[in-house]
Amino acid sequence: MKYFQNKVILKYSMNRFFIIILFSVLFIGGTPETDKTGKRASKPLFRDPMYDGAADPVVIWNKQEKKWFLFYTNRRANVKGLDGVTWVHGTRIGIAESSDGGASWQYRDTCAIPSPFTETHWAPEVIEHEGTYNMYLSYVPGIFTNWSHPRRIFHLTSQD
Repeated sequence: MKYFQNKVILKYSMNRFFIIILFSVLFIGGTPETDKTGKRASKPLFRDPMYDGAADPVVIWNKQEKKWFLFYTNRRANVKGLDGVTWVHGTRIGIAESSDGGASWQYRDTCAIPSPFTETHWAPEVIEHEGTYNMYLSYVPGIFTNWSHPRRIFHLTSQD
């Protein structure tokens, strides 16, 4: 009998738990997020005006400019006639900025990464530590039609 009672208590506790979770999702976390200005973010969040291939985004607060920066892998999605996977090669890391808490994004530029490492950059990650921005990214030395190519991870720093 004790075993049966424990199962009933467990079943009651689990039902109550699921009701609490459901309530939380529906009434607390289930509403669309808006920033201080009341704007909602568009879908997709950002489309690169150069190649329309923004991927692998990372967002970081720029303390000096008091804006959100979006760093992303750029892919040549709108270029016709490319062989194999060449459309994912040949671009630098893109930058967009937001002054309204991320509700809208404007294209800014690409990252100024020093030569000779200019061919293909992928998957940025940016971390600010003690006033220095640290970027880690994948570098591919060229434009390739397949995935059989060398690649490296670089660490770059900037004060701004």
